[in-house]
Amino acid sequence: MLPLFVFILLIAGAFSNDIAVADYEFSENMAEALQRGNHLFKSQNIEEALIEFENVVLMEPTNVKGLTGMMQCYLRLGDLSKARNMLDQIVRYSTNASLIDTLTKHMDEAERLSDQMAARDFFSQQMSDFENATDPKPPPVTNTPVVSPASAMESSSPRGKFAKAIQLQKRGFTSQAIPLFMDAIMEDANLLYANDHKLLESSRSYYLNQTRTNPKDIKSLFILGWIWEQYMNPEQAQNVYKKILEIAPRDGREYKIASGKIEYFIQEAKRLEDVRAKEEEILRMDSERYRRVQIANGKYTGYTKEQYLELGQKFLDDKNLPEAIIHLQGAVALMPDNPNAHYQYALVQMESAFQGNDNGFAIAKRELETVLSLDPEPLLKQKSEDLLKSLSKDTNPGTQP
Repeated sequence: MLPLFVFILLIAGAFSNDIAVADYEFSENMAEALQRGNHLFKSQNIEEALIEFENVVLMEPTNVKGLTGMMQCYLRLGDLSKARNMLDQIVRYSTNASLIDTLTKHMDEAERLSDQMAARDFFSQQMSDFENATDPKPPPVTNTPVVSPASAMESSSPRGKFAKAIQLQKRGFTSQAIPLFMDAIMEDANLLYANDHKLLESSRSYYLNQTRTNPKDIKSLFILGWIWEQYMNPEQAQNVYKKILEIAPRDGREYKIASGKIEYFIQEAKRLEDVRAKEEEILRMDSERYRRVQIANGKYTGYTKEQYLELGQKFLDDKNLPEAIIHLQGAVALMPDNPNAHYQYALVQMESAFQGNDNGFAIAKRELETVLSLDPEPLLKQKSEDLLKSLSKDTNPGTQP
């Protein structure tokens, strides 16, 4: 069997990139909830992550990302019934066959593992009941669990080791459970989806203590670095790998692996920064589109009614037609009985017609007719009538421009 630290390089990152779901439509609150949920889940704060994913599903019951997050949380919490229910909903709402196949495999694996642990616990309880019935003497107190040959054989597979580790953890033998647990999850990263009964957290504390006691224990340092990776804490992981560089021979495999891990973190940080920049740009653009729609509908709370009209006129004077149009359209929506708002909107639509907007003149004519219907003051009435006559002449097929 390969040394334990060799598995680190082989499986690092296998879990975090396993599932990809199509992007969702813009919703700032939903986006924030998903982002918080993913961060909390990757940081092993499963119960808090579940709350965030539940909020997403409350906002949009068919949101596949929210449902997937809830399913993963239930798997980690050991609530397989609710996890299966989430999977059924994902199958109903998602068209991503690859996602459904991946989640189904994780669900089946978790249920098989649960059945195996339940059978083991039942067998252990039956053996205990039989021993108590046949031997009235209390069993001797010992800190070392007795493992039968059959159990030892069964524990040779990753799932067997995982099940045995959970059994030991439940009995209070955490120090014996941790090595089995680490062997299991580092050989089969899919076991990270299962309920570990806080063994990953216990393992982190254990190896932190080990490396403080013996700072030159390279094996424990590698394991601790890998654990920090599962907690999505690259800064702590890098610090651990840098310690290995200080004590490992430069021409040795340990040095090369630790150096490769640090380089990976550097490149990954750059990649994530690029991804974040793109996501921020998309969100900024979506937020800007949302803002413009709100302004055009007169629902943007950042302005007063008067500011809509003032800003629209300013943008028109500055020849910023897109902004002038949405602000004056919002002003008309907010002040339908204000003749000046309709007049200014007519002006900007005429200007847009000169820039190639086919509907500009028609909208301007409609707005000028609205101005005259609102009994405007004499000067505004005269200007509106003159513009309306000009528009009627220009749009008459028999009239020369």
